[in-house]
Amino acid sequence: MRLPHSFTAPIEEHDIGGAYNYTVVYMPAALKKKLPLKEYPRLRVTGLVQGVSFEAAWAPVRGEWYLMVPK
Repeated sequence: MRLPHSFTAPIEEHDIGGAYNYTVVYMPAALKKKLPLKEYPRLRVTGLVQGVSFEAAWAPVRGEWYLMVPK
């Protein structure tokens, strides 16, 4: 299944407590409405972050979805 989408979002720190933090991009609300997240809660994606290719999966947490990105 291919669902091409484009969006811009800030890269943020996701604090999971203690000494652990992940660098993430949170899914914009408009994109949530377009993706089949109920059927595929960990939807795999490919894309570009600042011109660098990546592969990842959207991860759900407390009603939000995020992608972990390299620093």
